[in-house]
Amino acid sequence: MTFDLLDVPAEQRTTLHGEREMDWSHWVVQGGEDVGQRGNGLNFSDPELLLDAACTGNGIASVSQLLAAHARSNGLLQPLSEQSVPGASWVCLIHRDSEKTR
Repeated sequence: MTFDLLDVPAEQRTTLHGEREMDWSHWVVQGGEDVGQRGNGLNFSDPELLLDAACTGNGIASVSQLLAAHARSNGLLQPLSEQSVPGASWVCLIHRDSEKTR
């Protein structure tokens, strides 16, 4: 028997929270629809751990489409909504002394 989190009533699902753009408050502020998320739940500071918790059926999470692409293509995740909201603008920083090692 397989477990499908979507079969669990929304009010009984655990909400998984990340930091910054992976937090549900960002989803709401950016105009995301109510998908049954709650203010309480489990908190993660690492986006990969948040994604892993969602992939293993521990609750619903707001995750990066880029990070979740592999899990979605393998059927580990499915969206609660087709809506998306703008995420972070990531910047890659390198220390100038690192240039000398190339």
